Amino acid sequence: MTNFNQPQWDQRSTNPGWQQPGWQQPTPPLAPHPGPLPAVPTSDERLFAMLAHLSAAIAWVVSAGWLNFVGPLVVWALFKDRSPFVRRAAAGSFNFTLSMTLLGVLGWVMVFTVLLLPIGVLLIAVSGIAAIVLGVLGALRTWGGQPYTYPWQLRVLG
Repeated sequence: MTNFNQPQWDQRSTNPGWQQPGWQQPTPPLAPHPGPLPAVPTSDERLFAMLAHLSAAIAWVVSAGWLNFVGPLVVWALFKDRSPFVRRAAAGSFNFTLSMTLLGVLGWVMVFTVLLLPIGVLLIAVSGIAAIVLGVLGALRTWGGQPYTYPWQLRVLG
């Protein structure tokens, strides 16, 4: 006769290897990262992130805005797998520079139309000034070890 007040234990409930169909052992929690994550970028990372921002701003002055995307693209290609801080800075600089270049090209197209000449000149001036001022601001922020996000950018690189 079975006593219903006491639990019935059989071999299946005491065998840790036995599993009910459709039930899985809970997975253990993820192990913590093996080493500490760097909170502050190294001086080399800050230097190359700053160069990514400044190369675009300097190229706006030197090449009248036509080769401004080359510097950030070269820095991104060199550091995309080595440093997330430099990769983010160079990608942001390239994306913003590409946006300002397209705005400048649109301004030049408008300059050649008689009716849109004032708007075209304004677009060229705004794109050049914004690229220089925000490029220098980005360089100063990254030299201080802080990431900088440009306000307007077409996200091409990530």
